[in-house]
Amino acid sequence: IGELSGDHRVLRQLTETMAAQGVETVFCAGNLTSPEKRGRKLTKEIDKGALRAVTGNRDWAYAYQMNTAPPSSMDRKTRDFLARLPQVISFRMEDRKGILFFGDYLQTLPGYSDFEPYALEINMVCGLTDFMRDETVFPALEAMIPQFRTDIIIFSQTGVWGHWHLAGKDFISLGPAVGRDGISWARLEIDSGELKFSKIVTTNSFGV
Repeated sequence: IGELSGDHRVLRQLTETMAAQGVETVFCAGNLTSPEKRGRKLTKEIDKGALRAVTGNRDWAYAYQMNTAPPSSMDRKTRDFLARLPQVISFRMEDRKGILFFGDYLQTLPGYSDFEPYALEINMVCGLTDFMRDETVFPALEAMIPQFRTDIIIFSQTGVWGHWHLAGKDFISLGPAVGRDGISWARLEIDSGELKFSKIVTTNSFGV
């Protein structure tokens, strides 16, 4: 799931839809909150085990009350919850290892280092390829891929849906959960040894 923007109704509809389709694990790639919605009901849903989530740049700013965050009446419990979330999640799909993160705000965090376990993947996706939008630098990315520790790299800063397969690695960009065409999510599965990516759009059941 991409950006949820604090709407627990979207999360509930998505998790119910996914459960009905046999989805095993649900991930959210950040920006759970928004200036308009404080996100307490949403974080309660997440706390029930509805999904595994990372913080986005907005979540981080709210959690630590950074000056860059828009004005918000978010309560302390919600800020504490956001502060406990990881910035990167690693996972496995059969013999493939993957990571999920929001975007380049990670590179500005205190203590971030190029020696972090997945710093190469993060730095390459965020910097050299402009989040995969500039294909002219793909050869340079391909040259670094043999040093990657992961096979699946998922991010969501651009707010654009995309899937690129390069040198045996899969790069996936997640768009927001709510768009003009409805509520969107992506399904990942391995079929006959290949990673399959499918964007799925469902109708809003509550008119957001």
